[in-house]
Amino acid sequence: MNDDGVLGGIHLPSDGSVNPTDLTQALAKGARMNGATIRENISFKEVLTKNGKIIGVSTEQGIISTDTVDNCGSMWARELGQQNVVSIPIHACEHYYLVAQPIPNLPSDLPALRSHYDGTYWKQDTSKLLFRFDNFKAKAGIPENFDFDSLPFVEEDMMEVLEMSMNRVPVLQENGIQTFFNGPESYSHDGRFNLGETPNLKGYFLLAGINSTGIQSGSGAEKALADWIMTGHPPMDSAEMDSARIEDWRARDIYWQEHCPQTLVLTYAMQWPRRQREKARNLRRTPFHHAMKAHGAVYDEVQGWECPAWFAPDVVFPESDYSFYRPSWLNYVQEEQKTVRGSVGIIDYSMLQKLLVSGRDAENFL
Repeated sequence: MNDDGVLGGIHLPSDGSVNPTDLTQALAKGARMNGATIRENISFKEVLTKNGKIIGVSTEQGIISTDTVDNCGSMWARELGQQNVVSIPIHACEHYYLVAQPIPNLPSDLPALRSHYDGTYWKQDTSKLLFRFDNFKAKAGIPENFDFDSLPFVEEDMMEVLEMSMNRVPVLQENGIQTFFNGPESYSHDGRFNLGETPNLKGYFLLAGINSTGIQSGSGAEKALADWIMTGHPPMDSAEMDSARIEDWRARDIYWQEHCPQTLVLTYAMQWPRRQREKARNLRRTPFHHAMKAHGAVYDEVQGWECPAWFAPDVVFPESDYSFYRPSWLNYVQEEQKTVRGSVGIIDYSMLQKLLVSGRDAENFL
């Protein structure tokens, strides 16, 4: 590794790697030993419901009666959910990886390497190096009838990252690339899982949108899902992963097509505090938006609303910077805080949720 420009890093000696094929077979074997039946290559038709509850699944081999269904359909989970009007905020996105030519004398215990600045992730693949990366131009969508295949490899989409990679790991300049691969994965709109029972269909459970951490997170997520099904309630605070977090204005393909590819980019990027997304902005603005903007408001997005994060003086460009130390705008926030504390201020709470309580006992309840 070329460490030019590197300010710091973290070494995790307990990290390891696993063969996903072997792991899948081991999990399947364990499931069979505990009474599970695994059926493969069977055409699915539809999830059957009655009175807002799951009653079965229709397949080419007949109907399976059940009161519980787990949608673990990966990049196809969204379309599967749409059949039962279940919103699953994920989208398949192009995801590149490359395998270098064999490297002589490559150590067998080489640690994995993540370079957030370059947006790359490196690991050993026998005598080769495999690296995956965010190409800074991630795209959403897969062709109809797509089935575990590869997508076209667009060279101009990844040349910038490839140049950075060759500088970070110079051996690539000598050995070259053996395999170029573009295989899609599913990403959620906010980088969080979708795990648990859906709010509008009893017995319909989700585990989708794992955001390229399936091997890493699978065992824990599956345990949480199994416990939820068995006990009837989540085993932990899972609000951030609950599909009920999806409001109607978000449950549209056009929104996910903008946001999900950015999740891919941010998965490999530097995780700055208060990092803001650039896509699908200005969807919700309060009546005071333009007035505050005229006073130098710099906006953050909160639940889709544009909310002032700080106000820039006339001589300062109204744009936030990111830092693990003190950002350049901290002094302006402190001045605002002192002004409100010492005299008076107005805060726009238009973005807060409004709850309407109605019925005979509404007043007593409140």
